[in-house]
Amino acid sequence: VDYLNNNDYSFQIKEIEPSDKPTVLLKNNWFSKPFASLITDSHLPHYGQIDPTSFYTICFCILFGVMFGDIGQGLLLIIFGFLMRKKGHYSIFMRVGLFSMIFGWFYGSIFGNEEIISEIMQQAHLSYYRFGLLERANTETLLLAVAFIGIMMILTAVVINIIDKYLEKKYKEIIFNNNCLPAILFYISALILGFMVLTKS
Repeated sequence: VDYLNNNDYSFQIKEIEPSDKPTVLLKNNWFSKPFASLITDSHLPHYGQIDPTSFYTICFCILFGVMFGDIGQGLLLIIFGFLMRKKGHYSIFMRVGLFSMIFGWFYGSIFGNEEIISEIMQQAHLSYYRFGLLERANTETLLLAVAFIGIMMILTAVVINIIDKYLEKKYKEIIFNNNCLPAILFYISALILGFMVLTKS
């Protein structure tokens, strides 16, 4: 649009070139929507590619819960996110707080105390399994579980990348790009090797 004098303006129509890319608008569900800003701050997917927001949301929440699993602290995060939900994207705290409480139940931790839930469940005569983070017997299990989760997340991201390359008809990159088929072969080989080492031990 070219603006002229006396509040007049003229239009100039431009032909769409094959190299021109349409504007991208991300549409996400209510749970993933607050995380869209974390995607747009770094890089927007091209038109026709898969929107990674939902996948990013799942990975972010699970890893947050694994690292900061605590019922009490998770509840505080939910309350803070609820009170600040109308200011920016603070509602993210409600999501991660929920996963913090879920993993906190699995860890049996309330503000760092790992005995309260066990005692309550025993008094109520209910079965309850607590994964003791500080117990040496669980250290190897925790490390293996986190490594497995990390590899599965990377493999999922690689598959998404391959689909994007396919939609863009970049077939050669699927085969030769380090973040496509070679990456899948590498991580699958790592899983097989790790399984073989564990079974021998």
